Amino acid sequence: MNQVSHQSIINAQKLFQVQRNKYRLWIIALLLLLAMSAFLSIQFGAFHISWIQVFDTNSLMQKVIVELRLPRLLATMVIGAALALSGVTMQGLFRNPLADPALLGMTSGASLFAILFLLLASSITQTVFLVTWGLGLSAFAGSLVVTFLTYLLSVTKGQSNLGLLVLAGVAINALCGALIGVMIYLSDDSILRSITFWSMGSLANIDWGQVMFLVPCVIMSVFLLSNTAKYLNAMIAGESFARMLGVNIQKQKFKSIIAIALLVGSSTAVAGPIAFVGLVVPHIVRFLIGVEHKHLMLLASIFGALLLTVADVLSRTVLAPAELPIGLMTALIGAPYFIYLLFSQKVQRGS
Repeated sequence: MNQVSHQSIINAQKLFQVQRNKYRLWIIALLLLLAMSAFLSIQFGAFHISWIQVFDTNSLMQKVIVELRLPRLLATMVIGAALALSGVTMQGLFRNPLADPALLGMTSGASLFAILFLLLASSITQTVFLVTWGLGLSAFAGSLVVTFLTYLLSVTKGQSNLGLLVLAGVAINALCGALIGVMIYLSDDSILRSITFWSMGSLANIDWGQVMFLVPCVIMSVFLLSNTAKYLNAMIAGESFARMLGVNIQKQKFKSIIAIALLVGSSTAVAGPIAFVGLVVPHIVRFLIGVEHKHLMLLASIFGALLLTVADVLSRTVLAPAELPIGLMTALIGAPYFIYLLFSQKVQRGS
């Protein structure tokens, strides 16, 4: 009996070592791919910058790289990582592989407040602050307000119910969609064009100010999620099991939801709604390394940064010199995979 137990421990240690080595290899591989895609992102745009010109001291080239392409690249990587991390957290929180950050109405709330700002912008005095930050801060505020309202609707007897949270999210999404429809109906052609362009998602015209707004929000979210991996691992077996392990479930739910709101809200504020990154990336990474959330959250963040950087490069080259909105590109990449995912689940269930 002791020999069997000892052999089981040895086998478990070997399996753990294999998984850890696999995880490290994927980290290295994805970081190398991210570095390559980052370099391509610096090169491609309205005009091509060759490998030699990237390191040229020519003032025009340096100005294009430092003031236009570098902040766009950094924002792209941070937004990709943020959306992927929010997707991993959301799917772990709800124990549903099809959960998406938009589920709680965060994206709809951000869109509603952004469109409201575009409607009101023509009738209020446009200060430098409003021109620079108005749209982004409106979207960010909308995400937080809607998330807080959704959370309040889910609380009964001082505790948040995940089932009610989903239903509240569905209701809030429907309400925001209806209000957005009314505002679009009341818009004139110029505002309607702005609304349409923003709603497709765009990484164009990102500057260092937007990067400075985005990075602290993501850092704050990462801080809130610092101990969440253990909670999400425990949640795989259900809330009852998590309570047995001494996890403060309500505290972890609240922290996770606030973190997701910050990640999605700040990303939407800077780039507009970007679909499928938070849904697709967790599935791909889970297939590569398993369901250990400590590894999953980090690798998904790197993969999300890589995916959005590649999508951004493609959006600038597919229809060059025109640029395809990033939201459309991620939908073109993510939607086929989502269909495949649904089909594979249907086959597995034998229906």
